[in-house]
Amino acid sequence: MSQVLEDALYELRAEVLNPLRDTSQYLSAEAYVHVETQPAVATANQIPQPDADSLLAMKSSDTFEHILARQRQRLASLGFTGSIHVDFDRSRNMPVLQAITSIVLEITNNIMKHGEPGRYVLTVVGHGNTAHILAANAIRRGESFDNELIPTPESLRFLVDSCNGTICVNTDDGEWTMSITIPVP
Repeated sequence: MSQVLEDALYELRAEVLNPLRDTSQYLSAEAYVHVETQPAVATANQIPQPDADSLLAMKSSDTFEHILARQRQRLASLGFTGSIHVDFDRSRNMPVLQAITSIVLEITNNIMKHGEPGRYVLTVVGHGNTAHILAANAIRRGESFDNELIPTPESLRFLVDSCNGTICVNTDDGEWTMSITIPVP
């Protein structure tokens, strides 16, 4: 299973991240939801606790799309370019959507904190009874992590664990990749 995840992450890097670096043209706007500014979420008793910064910025009236829009704006203001691809039935399971929203917030905040400004990719795809979240970006210059030491917020691990999901994080050639799988009841 570990080899399958490593192969999938390598393929993500080879087929998604590297081509994004080499081209300024993105896939059609219909395939991608472009994100803009700050984090937002539901109330703390509705979902597992995200980090304190995310909680302060979250508003229960925000939709998933608005949250994505605000995060992209924050990323762009720091020099990050990329997109978030979402192919997930958001009406299917609200508690899972709330958890995915918090996970996306954690990942984008981690990109801002530890990533090198430039291209990033974040994909949320639903397939059958599973949601897959893949992310990749270059590690900020001056930071280096062994696979065992990659900073993954405890709140992110808690969110994934609370959904009975799995998380795999790897580094290769100055880039990190994260793969999360969550069952969708």
